[in-house]
Amino acid sequence: MIVICHNISREKWKSFLNESPFSTPFQSPEYFNFYNSVTGLSAEAFAVEEKKELLTLCVVSYQKAIGGEI
Repeated sequence: MIVICHNISREKWKSFLNESPFSTPFQSPEYFNFYNSVTGLSAEAFAVEEKKELLTLCVVSYQKAIGGEI
Protein backbone atom coordinates (compact mmCIF):
# COMPACT_ATOMS: atom_id res chain seq x y z
CA MET A 1 0.00 0.00 0.00
CA ILE A 2 1.24 3.51 -0.80
CA VAL A 3 1.03 5.96 2.11
CA ILE A 4 1.24 9.72 1.52
CA CYS A 5 2.52 12.62 3.67
CA HIS A 6 0.75 13.06 6.98
CA ASN A 7 -0.70 9.54 6.84
CA ILE A 8 2.78 8.08 7.36
CA SER A 9 3.29 7.08 10.98
CA ARG A 10 6.10 9.27 12.39
CA GLU A 11 7.17 6.40 14.63
CA LYS A 12 7.49 4.02 11.66
CA TRP A 13 9.13 6.79 9.58
CA LYS A 14 11.87 7.41 12.15
CA SER A 15 12.34 3.69 12.79
CA PHE A 16 12.72 3.05 9.06
CA LEU A 17 15.42 5.74 8.78
CA ASN A 18 17.27 4.47 11.86
CA GLU A 19 17.36 0.93 10.53
CA SER A 20 18.35 1.73 6.93
CA PRO A 21 22.08 2.09 6.17
CA PHE A 22 21.12 4.11 3.08
CA SER A 23 18.88 6.77 4.66
CA THR A 24 19.77 10.46 4.50
CA PRO A 25 18.68 13.54 6.49
CA PHE A 26 16.67 14.60 3.42
CA GLN A 27 14.25 11.73 4.10
CA SER A 28 13.57 12.74 7.70
CA PRO A 29 10.24 14.07 8.97
CA GLU A 30 12.16 17.07 10.34
CA TYR A 31 13.40 17.95 6.83
CA PHE A 32 9.89 17.41 5.45
CA ASN A 33 8.38 19.75 8.08
CA PHE A 34 11.13 22.37 7.69
CA TYR A 35 10.91 22.42 3.89
CA ASN A 36 7.13 22.88 4.07
CA SER A 37 7.55 25.78 6.49
CA VAL A 38 9.60 27.90 4.06
CA THR A 39 7.73 30.23 1.69
CA GLY A 40 8.08 29.11 -1.92
CA LEU A 41 9.11 25.58 -0.98
CA SER A 42 7.05 22.45 -0.48
CA ALA A 43 7.59 18.74 -0.08
CA GLU A 44 5.58 15.55 -0.34
CA ALA A 45 6.42 12.24 1.32
CA PHE A 46 5.57 8.84 -0.09
CA ALA A 47 6.08 5.45 1.51
CA VAL A 48 5.30 1.85 0.66
CA GLU A 49 3.96 -0.15 3.58
CA GLU A 50 3.36 -3.87 3.71
CA LYS A 51 2.26 -5.88 6.74
CA LYS A 52 2.43 -2.68 8.86
CA GLU A 53 6.13 -2.18 7.98
CA LEU A 54 7.61 0.59 5.82
CA LEU A 55 9.56 -0.89 2.93
CA THR A 56 10.66 2.34 1.27
CA LEU A 57 10.20 6.07 1.70
CA CYS A 58 11.03 9.18 -0.30
CA VAL A 59 10.57 12.91 0.19
CA VAL A 60 10.04 14.91 -3.01
CA SER A 61 10.98 18.60 -2.76
CA TYR A 62 9.48 21.38 -4.88
CA GLN A 63 10.85 24.88 -5.33
CA LYS A 64 9.04 27.76 -7.04
CA ALA A 65 11.09 30.00 -9.30
CA ILE A 66 11.33 33.60 -8.08
CA GLY A 67 9.46 35.91 -10.45
CA GLY A 68 7.76 32.94 -12.11
CA GLU A 69 10.57 32.12 -14.54
CA ILE A 70 13.82 30.20 -14.33
